Formats: sequence, C-alpha cells, structure tokens
Amino acid sequence: MATHRFHPSMFFNTIGAHAPALRIRDGDTVITETLDAHGFDAEGKQRARDPNPMSGPFFIEGAAAGDGLEVQIDRIDMNRATGWTRSGLAWHVVDPSEVRNMPGRDKITWNIDRNGQKISLEDAPGALKDWSTPLDPMIGCLGVAPAEGQFISTATSG
Repeated sequence: MATHRFHPSMFFNTIGAHAPALRIRDGDTVITETLDAHGFDAEGKQRARDPNPMSGPFFIEGAAAGDGLEVQIDRIDMNRATGWTRSGLAWHVVDPSEVRNMPGRDKITWNIDRNGQKISLEDAPGALKDWSTPLDPMIGCLGVAPAEGQFISTATSG
C-alpha cells in the first residue's frame, strides 16, 4: 500500500470518462486538496469554474466494471478562514413549475475557527453574535465514472 501526495492542476465539473490524473491500487492512500464549489483554492484564487470542481479522477488498478468500491475519508482539514453556504433549497431539486416561486438564495459566509473546531456566521444578527456550531466538514462531490462513457454534471449528480 502506497501513499500518494496528489497536487491537482486540472479540475472537472463532470463525473465521467476523463483521463486518469493518478493511478492507485486497492488500499492506497491519497493526500490531496480540493477547491470550494465555486472553484476557489486555499489562497482565494479561482482555479476552476463552478459548480463543484473535483480533484482527480483516480484510476484504481485491478477494479472492473460491476465491482463495489469503498472509499474511506480519513481526515478533512480546513484550509481557509472562511467558507460559505446558500440559504434555501437549490432550484434544481424542486418541481420546475415552482422555480419562479422560490425565494432568492443568499450566500452566507462562515468564519472557520480551525483551532476551536467551530464555525460562526460572519455577519451574524444581534441574537446570533456569540453563537457557533461545531465544525463538521464534508467532502462535497464524489463519484464513479459511468460505464457507458457519458459525463454527469456535478451540479445535478445526485
């Protein structure tokens, strides 16, 4: 089992038949970095377009169509002082006839306290000025290339 330190130079907004960026074996560990959903890196530089650019893809030597794959995320380290979310539901998850009735999706910025392992609202209203919640990072998009060679958008990948 090998450990790979992968520094991506390309990012994809589709899960699909892209050329492998790295070839690995069962049991290998990959240490890499990702971008946020708008394509910004740890220094705030936009390195890819949105939505949801992904690092990789990784080719698993010996894996065959129909095999079950297990990916274990051992650790996620935050690499910035802020993060963001959007309020409300994403419009692509509601009935299309209701999109015109949906409220705006404001961008909300969060301060990330890596040492204290908590986040708080950057522009918190008075009642929430001292409020915080535990930091619980998530990987974002993760997928397996479809068998027929098609490409699936990371905006609606399910």
